Amino acid sequence: MCSLSDLFRWYLEVLGRLADRRQPVPWVRKVRHCGDVQRRVGLGRRLCWNAAAGLQRIRRWARARRPCCPPVRRWCRISCGLAFAGMLEIVPGPYAREDFTFFVVADTHYGTDPVADATTSRLVDQMNGLPGTPWPAPLGGHVDPPRGVVHLGDITNDGRAESLRTYWADYGWTGQDGRLRFPVFEMWGNHDGGPRQPVQLAIIERNRRRESAAVHVSSNGLFCSWDWGGIHFVALGIFPGTSQKTYDPQGSLPFLVADLARHVGSSDRPVILLHHFGFDRHSVGWWSNEFWVAYRDAIRPYNVAAIFHGHSHETLGYEWEGIPVFSPPHLRRSRPGTEPPFTHGFFAVRVEGGEMFVVERRVDGTWGRTFRVKIRWPAEEGAPPSAKQAPSSSHRLLPIQNLAPVASVPVGVSNYARRCAVVAIP
Repeated sequence: MCSLSDLFRWYLEVLGRLADRRQPVPWVRKVRHCGDVQRRVGLGRRLCWNAAAGLQRIRRWARARRPCCPPVRRWCRISCGLAFAGMLEIVPGPYAREDFTFFVVADTHYGTDPVADATTSRLVDQMNGLPGTPWPAPLGGHVDPPRGVVHLGDITNDGRAESLRTYWADYGWTGQDGRLRFPVFEMWGNHDGGPRQPVQLAIIERNRRRESAAVHVSSNGLFCSWDWGGIHFVALGIFPGTSQKTYDPQGSLPFLVADLARHVGSSDRPVILLHHFGFDRHSVGWWSNEFWVAYRDAIRPYNVAAIFHGHSHETLGYEWEGIPVFSPPHLRRSRPGTEPPFTHGFFAVRVEGGEMFVVERRVDGTWGRTFRVKIRWPAEEGAPPSAKQAPSSSHRLLPIQNLAPVASVPVGVSNYARRCAVVAIP
């Protein structure tokens, strides 16, 4: 049986569709497009829904010939909605678990100088040429074409429109309008400027163009979510929060809460969260302890498989609140007199069954560190008890690369500005 919240949501949708003649009733849409909705509906239920659609057409015909007064129409809508909502018996099915690959890049800092921009542009060549090449020895196999690329912010170094145009020329948007051959989702960082400046305005415009049944966009256009291989991804901008004067998150946390409730709910399917600031020593002090606490409380009921963030300017893998957290390699200036003058890289992430491999790929074409974590999927109905995954509040980390935990929130910050150690407050 469906939960009370699911039943209430369906009831409201039934009423809304009955009130609008121009849109099909929801059960017809669910039957036709149930692949991503992950619902299994029996033949008898589909027959009931088709009969209901026929009744709706009859009501339209009768209304056209003998209009009803508003109170009667309202009573009919409520009665029909209650009747059909009471008949619904939605059985959650297993999610469409698929093996897939995606790339994660951060802190490209376009506009730093021509040499740095040339180094960053070579990342696109590395990503385009990586599919089909062998994975590092512990993994085996070859890299599949990625579903897409995620950019975790600090797209530019100065937030100027000229630097942003250079990024567009390299990364494009859909995998066909730039040098990059794969679609890209981006967030903004502290170097990208504030509201009503070129980077955020471009993100809003691009998210509006992305918005569809598969990509869910916030009301302000700055945040979005989507599914890859049965995992729900949420892009949260600079960090999850409500608002603050400097580096304003602009309501990313309320969007996260509403999005997870609507698109994940009680399904227990994995979630991957994406934002710019993290929880390491480079990020402490850039967003307040209150937001750390609110973020932790918001995601605690859900099965968060991993968090990816930028800003750290080094390759990191660690744990926060029992959740694996990763930061990809960033643009870094080499020591004076050494070649090349700048280094960079990205993560190639492979999801295979119940495991996720996060592998560092450098701009010089070599592999770096490799992380491997367990992904907990919902237990399939009808599976024997031994085949079901035991619920766990933490993720088991396998020994290709161990992740060191950082202090949980709340945290205290020493007087040595932002680049300081994290100190737990008792």
